[in-house]
Amino acid sequence: MVAQPVWCKCGGHSWTRRQLYAAWEKNRSIHCPAPGCGREILSETVEEVLIREGIVVPDEEAISPEGDG
Repeated sequence: MVAQPVWCKCGGHSWTRRQLYAAWEKNRSIHCPAPGCGREILSETVEEVLIREGIVVPDEEAISPEGDG
């Protein structure tokens, strides 16, 4: 199954999950370059999308590095 791009709410631009992940790793917001949009997507929103897509695990569910044993 091929992953579909993630579209801006304006419907005029999309990003790949790799682009969103790179922005999230750098803690940067992204901007929609579509004419007439210019919407800023904050890094927190990018993180929510990545969590919803199963690419990032939420902090509260992260496994402890020490382990259980």
